[in-house]
Amino acid sequence: MLSLKITLEMSGKSYKLRMLAPSMKEVSEIELNRKSQRIDRPDGERPMTLDDFYEIFDASAPHVQIYLMLATLCGARKGAILDLTWDRVSLNPDDPYINFHDPKKLITNKRKPQAVLPEDIRRSLVLWREKQKSEAAQRKVPQPNKVVTWKCHHVNDITNAFQKSMWRADEIRVSEGKQRRFEIGKTKNGWRQYRYSPHMLKSFFVTLMMRAGMPLDDISALTKTSIETLTEHYQREIGSYDQYREKAFSRPENGTSIDIPSEGFMGRPLKIEEQETTDA
Repeated sequence: MLSLKITLEMSGKSYKLRMLAPSMKEVSEIELNRKSQRIDRPDGERPMTLDDFYEIFDASAPHVQIYLMLATLCGARKGAILDLTWDRVSLNPDDPYINFHDPKKLITNKRKPQAVLPEDIRRSLVLWREKQKSEAAQRKVPQPNKVVTWKCHHVNDITNAFQKSMWRADEIRVSEGKQRRFEIGKTKNGWRQYRYSPHMLKSFFVTLMMRAGMPLDDISALTKTSIETLTEHYQREIGSYDQYREKAFSRPENGTSIDIPSEGFMGRPLKIEEQETTDA
């Protein structure tokens, strides 16, 4: 039996996958251009906008709407949402909660959040649970234990259904005389490329919470994401520190801070446009 040794070489522009036989003679080499694997999206389209989210939500099938609701609850990842079971959801109005962490699995760096269920999501899940029960009775199959299901079947991946939601949203826009919003092109094989993916929903949630003024400590506790990660990936959403900077660099006069003009650095002229006459 021939065994192969697979090595992966990474460089700035490409990946090289080499399969080597035991004699270390090269059998084959496959080079994948990273740029061809990426979808180029227009600037400013990440993260998802709130208007786009609502358009996608309105055009989604019921199980995708349930997924989207859970994604906006506490920024849980796709795998945690799809693996969620009803025994980790309390629909009791006196103690509504949801726990995305499966106690049977080890705790990894990608920690699973848990949160109190808002009333609108709790009521929606109650209706969804009843729909699952009636559908299971009609199909004469066991009642599903997973929260996100399609025709009583567990959903392993939501990507295709999510793309269909964007396709339907575009069709609605076309029927209203608007331009397509979510389809941004096609691959060489003719596959449609879309603006968003389910993985973007966590960044969408975190960005909205930051813009709403939620403290980083609270976002970190809610989403089970370290403050270092939040600072690294969402720095532009954390907010401006101009008010502190102006206070630090101002010279107080009579106990008050100096108003900072809009030109120059802290009210002082810059020499950038002046012609250089001497060496630095």
